[in-house]
Amino acid sequence: MTGGKGVDVAIEAGDIASIGVHGTSATLYLEKFWSQNITITTRLVDAVTTPLLLKTVIASKLKPL
Repeated sequence: MTGGKGVDVAIEAGDIASIGVHGTSATLYLEKFWSQNITITTRLVDAVTTPLLLKTVIASKLKPL
């Protein structure tokens, strides 16, 4: 689906998670989300959370876009 490159953002039932470090600017237009009941979470990828994230994806509990 992503040509082996992975994703920067995954959307699951209104939750947007931006995980990692962007190499360039990533503009977020909040006015598009005001009335859509969306949760936005950010986090750097680290040695503590990455294994849990990978297990969740492998178990098909989270489907990256």
